[in-house]
Amino acid sequence: MMGGTFDLTEVKIGTRREEPSHTRILVRAESAEQLTAILRAIQPHGAAIEKESDCAIEPAPADGVLPEHFYATTHLPTQIRLKGQWAEVQDIEMDLAIRVSPDGRSVATVPMADVKKGERIV
Repeated sequence: MMGGTFDLTEVKIGTRREEPSHTRILVRAESAEQLTAILRAIQPHGAAIEKESDCAIEPAPADGVLPEHFYATTHLPTQIRLKGQWAEVQDIEMDLAIRVSPDGRSVATVPMADVKKGERIV
């Protein structure tokens, strides 16, 4: 009802009264604000946020080389979490890396060929 989407990734129904039921739900939204609103709305109904963490950032090992476990983008709007805040990735398109500016204030996609040694890559 609030515009997000969800996937049930795990469902375990207790078979006796004393066995609790458990489900894992992956919630998605088009913006950080929308996701926050959805998560706040479902928490009074027993939902608990499993984990929140900042994205991992590694320096590019050389010009034109991405860190081994870099995130390859999709064509969908993308946000990353830095220092507890969500940041919108600029210039989103398929199969690129995400570069974080030195000051951490902007994030944008970057093709592998344009990566410079030491740049901060998600």
